[in-house]
Amino acid sequence: MKTSRRVFVAAWEYPPLISGESIVCRKTLEHSRLDYDLCCGPAAGAGDRHIRLFPQAGNKYLLWPLQVLRQFLALDRREHYSVMMSRVMPVNGHLAGWLIKRLRPGLKWVVYFSDPVWNSPFLSPPWKGRGDHRPSWLLMKLFGIPAKWAVREGDLLVFNNERLARYVLGKEYGRFQNKVLIAPYGHDGLRLRPAPQRGDGQFWLTHVGQLYGNRTLEAITEALQLLQRREPELFRRLRVWQVGFASASERRRVEQSALSGAFGFVGQVSYKESIQEMYRADCLLVIDPVFRGEGQNIYVPGKLYDYLSVGRPILCIADRDSATGDIARETGCRIVPPQAEALCAVLKDLLEGRGFPPPDPQRCGQLHCRVGAGRLDEKIEKLMRREG
Repeated sequence: MKTSRRVFVAAWEYPPLISGESIVCRKTLEHSRLDYDLCCGPAAGAGDRHIRLFPQAGNKYLLWPLQVLRQFLALDRREHYSVMMSRVMPVNGHLAGWLIKRLRPGLKWVVYFSDPVWNSPFLSPPWKGRGDHRPSWLLMKLFGIPAKWAVREGDLLVFNNERLARYVLGKEYGRFQNKVLIAPYGHDGLRLRPAPQRGDGQFWLTHVGQLYGNRTLEAITEALQLLQRREPELFRRLRVWQVGFASASERRRVEQSALSGAFGFVGQVSYKESIQEMYRADCLLVIDPVFRGEGQNIYVPGKLYDYLSVGRPILCIADRDSATGDIARETGCRIVPPQAEALCAVLKDLLEGRGFPPPDPQRCGQLHCRVGAGRLDEKIEKLMRREG
């Protein structure tokens, strides 16, 4: 029986659904040289020349793994897949993969992690209070069980950075190291444009991404309060632009302060609109989450790679010992710890024209998403050759 050269993918989130995971999934698959059958949630749009989409009817996220299994069985009668891929986030993708693996034990399983799931630093148990818009502790722990099974049973474990891989695998990293692949997110290509010319003297500092839980405006608002008190004329020139979801607590942080006139909240926009917002900025802002424990800064925001592609200076509020810090140092972004005094000094320099240059285009050009997609292609093709 001849097996398919197509790869079956379980990925709830896919464009036009607005999320970092959906955009990263699209980039990875579109820049691959392989063909895919993608079973996704109900909001998916059109596919690509080599991506066939199979969106599932109804917005039944908890039942979606069963829908994936049914879709796989229907397609497998014709395709006879040799490789499948399950993705997370959200957190039930690996349950779908595990169910398929039960019925097709010989199928090669690519397990894609963008979050630790069961031990995510964002988790807060209910007896400590979830806070505003934090992930559900119960669901993450529940779906973390098949995610742990996936680590053991998967044939290839894919992570976007080494810190994330080591955090997820913990003490078992050495045991599973031979099936770990580091495939960075990347961008779609450099799209450099001249900076905007503003006649009013305003300076736009733009953050594109979500604000909730441990990723907050606390450091930037404290720095702005210092700037407002010490340099009121400079403060009046600054506009901080938030593009994307911001939790109610983060909005209150600004609205209940004397800083509200300096902020603008755009809300969620399409991917193309988010790129346009980046072009309008004088400087782009990265806000890393702040965790109490050591070694928990394991996330690289997908938008950082898009930042690198538009040619604007990038200010990263982040720990140097972090996944974001690794990329920032590699490309020439400015890193400032989440401390009000240090951040206030950088903002003052920016507003007085003593800023810093955009990241190095040559280094940024080497971070095209085809790099990560190519690494993944090689590994999947190797799995296809090891069929059975």
